[in-house]
Amino acid sequence: MKLKIVTIITFLIYANIAILLASNDTFSLNHRIKNAGNDKKKVTLMLKLADSLSTISPDKALQIYDSALVLAKKIGFKYGIAESHYSRGYLFISINEFKLAEKSFQDCIRFVNLNSEKGRSCLKFLGYIHTATGDFNSAIADYTQLLKVGKETSLTNMEISEIYTSLGNTYLLQEKFYSAQEMYLRSLEYARKIHDKGLIADCYVNIGIVESHIGMYDKAKQSSIKALKINERNNDINRIANNLNNLSKIYNKNGQNDSALIFLFRTLDVIKSIDDKEYSNDIKKIEANTYAELSLIYLLKKKYDTALTMAFEAKKKNLAINYLAGYYWDLLNIAQIYIDTKKNLDTAKLYIDLTYNAVKGSDLLSLINHCYKTSINYFYYSKNMDSMQYFWEKFSGLQEILYKENINNLNISLEDKFDMERKLNEHKIMEIEKNRKQWIIIISLIAGTFALLVVAFVTLWERRKSEKLLLNILPKAIAKRLKSREKSIADSFDSASIVFIDIAQFTEISKDATPERIVAVLNQIYTEFDHIAEKHGLEKIKTIGDCYMAASGVPQPREDHAEAAANFAIEAMGKLNGYITGDGTLIQFRCGIDCGPIVAGVIGEKKFIYDLWGDTVNTASRMEEYGESGKIHCTERYFSKLINDNSEWKSKFMERGSIRVKGIGMMKTYFLVNSEK
Repeated sequence: MKLKIVTIITFLIYANIAILLASNDTFSLNHRIKNAGNDKKKVTLMLKLADSLSTISPDKALQIYDSALVLAKKIGFKYGIAESHYSRGYLFISINEFKLAEKSFQDCIRFVNLNSEKGRSCLKFLGYIHTATGDFNSAIADYTQLLKVGKETSLTNMEISEIYTSLGNTYLLQEKFYSAQEMYLRSLEYARKIHDKGLIADCYVNIGIVESHIGMYDKAKQSSIKALKINERNNDINRIANNLNNLSKIYNKNGQNDSALIFLFRTLDVIKSIDDKEYSNDIKKIEANTYAELSLIYLLKKKYDTALTMAFEAKKKNLAINYLAGYYWDLLNIAQIYIDTKKNLDTAKLYIDLTYNAVKGSDLLSLINHCYKTSINYFYYSKNMDSMQYFWEKFSGLQEILYKENINNLNISLEDKFDMERKLNEHKIMEIEKNRKQWIIIISLIAGTFALLVVAFVTLWERRKSEKLLLNILPKAIAKRLKSREKSIADSFDSASIVFIDIAQFTEISKDATPERIVAVLNQIYTEFDHIAEKHGLEKIKTIGDCYMAASGVPQPREDHAEAAANFAIEAMGKLNGYITGDGTLIQFRCGIDCGPIVAGVIGEKKFIYDLWGDTVNTASRMEEYGESGKIHCTERYFSKLINDNSEWKSKFMERGSIRVKGIGMMKTYFLVNSEK
């Protein structure tokens, strides 16, 4: 306690000394202004006085800048006019008044040569402002003009590297990933020329971000970890914080949430160690983003209270630095938490509308897309299927635009991109030569790099398309075995659970409906079943008309397959039983479950299908067929398996008694109560 008191007293003493010195300096400048020999000198001294007050009293500094500007205009002092506009712009940025800052720098440009240092600085600030406010096309124009000016005024390699990084960041915010990658590769080329370790590390971090967005997670981790090692060697705390934050996103995108959490908490620990003097807006933005990422992970883990606390913390910090894009992401995140918990739905809708009205018509396409996605979830829980369908079409349309833009950008910049990648590979080769002396490999790589990159890129692109298609048809583990050229895939499982869910009275319901309406309804239902199956670790096997089949413990065996199947069935029936279509039709479901030995395998050579066979599959199907609307019908052996695994489940069953089942005979069966455990 004594130490804390001494620290506070010391701080106050130093603060008072600083204010006293500033006051003395201000008094001296005021005295010199009054006694200035001419108006030009007076303007220059007024600007110097305002500069000294800008961090102590921004309002007072602004008044003096304005007075200097008025006097400079009156006497036609171009230097004074330009400096006044520039200083005002810088001050407005420091207090997050971006629109006023933008006008000040644009006014400054009218009185300076763009080729001058002041002109280039104005363009750089305008690029920063336009990026921060989501005007990405203007930001790209600013940075492109800055590069053009730089060629005439010999910008340093460091400045060129930083400009390419800024361009890459702008493209990344638009989700134009290949254009962003091209810019980061160019930035890396110039950073290497000056051996700037910090800039090189930044480039690797950014390249890793792009690689994670296009699904190359292993490469993304390698790039980011390479950057982290450089930053740790340099003890660059600010860069380490940014580095760790981006590593968390890569692990999160790859589904490794626990690893992502470790990196996020490490980020916060690093930020806490940063000296207050170096606690810039960039660091504050990283801190806000870290809380936002923590919120998203806790939302996935269904730890809603923690997720909400983190989201509000992120919102508060983004608002404090006037980072509006981050603030609106936070609003959507909070809205999604309210939707998932079915609480404060009116507030959720308010946040969605507030965000959409703020960003519509802007270049923040990914944020607009997330508005659509959150709206889909809101209207689903509100059971407003027509509105949900409307936003689904908007969401799908924008996804298609983003996809096409990436393809177009890829085609346009292909030649430049290959050239940059060739140069990057040459650098890698030089490192190999230095560290391993493998000159024979290096010569062959240099000779064939360009041609191989073309072939490799096209091959990779096609392979990714085919792999994605294969994963949509087959379980991941089975697709991997097929890719390794395993010809005959047939496995037996001693114990697995099979679930069938069927629409009751489907023939009667669909007889008057159009084919388009039937397909739309089934698509909505099956998509929701897919999400719930993925959540509980079940594998969707197939749909047969209006019947949905899923398996637990296949193709990867698991001890808790019966419990997972129960959780899936309860949530699926709880969410969708009593589903009302857009035309007011009430839909109910029957569900059947059995467990036991099964055989699984891939059949076909051209149109693959992964299917299951055996008595367990047939019996589960019979349970669904002989079940009742709105109920989960189970065999006695499934009941025994589940309560043996976890006795708490016993209270969830209701004995139905013995019934005669076609092809099987008399069976004792049970109903599993449709309420969450």
